[in-house]
Amino acid sequence: MFMNKVFKGILIAMTLTSCSPKVLTDFRKTYPPVGTPDDVAVFEFEDVQKLPIEGELLGSIRIGDTGFTNTSSGTYEKVVDIATRETWNAGGNIMIINEHDVPDIISSIHRINALAYRTDTASFSKTTSQISSVIEEERKYNGDLFVYRPNQKGSIKSGFSLRAYTGAGRRTNKLSQDLNNYEREHVKRLLTGWMYGIDGIGFMESGFGLGFRYQTLYSTSSDYAALILDNENIEEGVLNDKVYISFLGPVFAGRADSKNGKHMFISSFGLGAIFYEDKKTFNAISEKVTGRSLGYTCDLCYSYKMTDHLSLGADLSFTTGTLSEVKYTSGNDTKSIKLDKENREGLSHLGFSVELRYTF
Repeated sequence: MFMNKVFKGILIAMTLTSCSPKVLTDFRKTYPPVGTPDDVAVFEFEDVQKLPIEGELLGSIRIGDTGFTNTSSGTYEKVVDIATRETWNAGGNIMIINEHDVPDIISSIHRINALAYRTDTASFSKTTSQISSVIEEERKYNGDLFVYRPNQKGSIKSGFSLRAYTGAGRRTNKLSQDLNNYEREHVKRLLTGWMYGIDGIGFMESGFGLGFRYQTLYSTSSDYAALILDNENIEEGVLNDKVYISFLGPVFAGRADSKNGKHMFISSFGLGAIFYEDKKTFNAISEKVTGRSLGYTCDLCYSYKMTDHLSLGADLSFTTGTLSEVKYTSGNDTKSIKLDKENREGLSHLGFSVELRYTF
């Protein structure tokens, strides 16, 4: 019974601690508090050097995420209140928020950095008036200097992102040991190809998004070949082989933006249908092998924002799937073939692409 009470007490303490934001302070000097926390003047400004403060810088306060902080405990008003109390406890009467990170894919709470100042009572009202005047003037000519605004730097603006991408892809499956040297060289050339695709994702302010993706890996190989006919005659010609591996399905994405809003990092994964098509032609003879299965895709993308809507980036992706049944077509005849475990067709491939992204 005693151990249960101890464990319950520890659990409650851990729960209470994990709900609150993380508070880090770095004060050079402190004084006894004056008045109440409500007497602390709070301003939101990034470029502190432009503020005409005639007071003493006491230090800095950082309010962050413990990794377990509840969203309700990390609203902008609550984290500012915590920082204000820390300023007051240190003897300060002015607090300037010089950095503000809104909720995003990294954290679900607001995170701020603030500077604590102390001024004498006589010049305090004049100083705050000067600061307010500077802030209003800077807001007129350069909104970026005003920290807390709906679409501030570092925040993610909700909207729809459409991109087209193209690059190189390579299949990762091992070659069959049953192939002769000629067949092996032919198939090797089919392992590497051109990859292209398009996707559209709608992002929320939290950084998470949902959308769709279509992607294709295309490879081709041409070789001089000889075919032994049924009458044992030999027909010579060029064997053309074209392979398409396509993915189509929904994707779930997460996005993080840099503080200056110029750089985007997006990771996504999707589960959908993967299609396989292998077309062979030899003189007047044509054959086709097709199949489809459940496929999985994931990627990691970096994008640089060139304009408000247009971005250029690079993408590393991996797509996989396995065929256990195919359809073989020769002329007008089509038949289904079930593949045993050892002969199943692996469709896994890596891709590296460049992308052009437009955000609405």
